[in-house]
Amino acid sequence: MSAAKSKRVLSMIIAAVFAVTGFALVGGVNGKVFADSYYKTGSRIPYKVEMEYFKKAPEAWMNEEMIADSTDCTIDMASVKSSKSKVAVLISETDKNGRIYYSVKAKKAGKTTLTMKVQLAGKQEYVKKTIKVTVKKYAPAVKTLKIGKTNFSKRLKSTFFIEQKKDVSGKLVVKAKNGWKIKSIELMDNNLNTKKVKNNQKIRMTDGDSLTVYFKKGKNFKFVTIWNM
Repeated sequence: MSAAKSKRVLSMIIAAVFAVTGFALVGGVNGKVFADSYYKTGSRIPYKVEMEYFKKAPEAWMNEEMIADSTDCTIDMASVKSSKSKVAVLISETDKNGRIYYSVKAKKAGKTTLTMKVQLAGKQEYVKKTIKVTVKKYAPAVKTLKIGKTNFSKRLKSTFFIEQKKDVSGKLVVKAKNGWKIKSIELMDNNLNTKKVKNNQKIRMTDGDSLTVYFKKGKNFKFVTIWNM
């Protein structure tokens, strides 16, 4: 599968999270799914960020939480300091149109404080801003996920996204961890068409297909995706 289509599939999965949960994902996998950013009224920079760390994340963005972009403010990256840089740091990325995206990058579980100089949109002066960051080890909502004889449960203890290299088929068995409930299960084919499937239903996944299971616990949502590459 091409890199362009890979990105498109990931975008479709993230869009599907919004459709199922009702929460928008600001950057990476955040919003109300794996991370929260807290903003004071009128502020363009959060004062607190809480996120989860994926030790075996197949994509770097899974450990990043976008907090702002250059339409909100300009951050003097030379001024940025992290009290514990081994826990999290602030990074920036510029797209082809010159728009800059600022994200907190988690490195391991722990707490750190980020300080920086920020020029808010429409303002001349730079002001000091502080962000309290809490990073927790990823806590999966899924207990068991099997398709036929292929068991993904162990691998899903440390990530929510698995790239499967071989076709799989058979009975789909999904069990949620205590406190979590299965909200929806969707299968997307190589042409990006989606359909809902049921637990204990027989399914087949070939090249380009992906299976996403959505979980709910109170107001919190999580999901796991098996993507057949």
